[in-house]
Amino acid sequence: MSTIKSYNKLDVNKVVGKNIVAARKVSAITREDLGALIGVSTSHMGLMERGERGVHALNLAKLSKIFNISIDDFFRDIDHRRSPTYHKPDGILKSNRKTIYALTSGLNVEETEYVALMIRGLLDMQEKPPSDDSDDSED
Repeated sequence: MSTIKSYNKLDVNKVVGKNIVAARKVSAITREDLGALIGVSTSHMGLMERGERGVHALNLAKLSKIFNISIDDFFRDIDHRRSPTYHKPDGILKSNRKTIYALTSGLNVEETEYVALMIRGLLDMQEKPPSDDSDDSED
């Protein structure tokens, strides 16, 4: 018989809320604007971000599209109670955000996921130095 981790509903809501806040701040979108984009009031957006209200699946889908991330990113590291790492764009990337959105807006879900995987791979390569598997020693 497999064991199932028990999650406290409030803890899950808080982790999802913190991840929404992190993505919103990196994207430099106000709570008011984000609420308007997904069709909820600013106060309801605040309740979701604080984890006092759960986020409806439809709203998670909308947030995923807005931030160009996968829905599972909102649940990332839920067992460790820490948010995923969102990379804050530098000034050049910030100034070109509209161009980036325009270039990716026509992609379907599969294409967007592929681009996201490519970017995640590039980020992983930057964070981890390549391993030297060659054996230069003489035995």
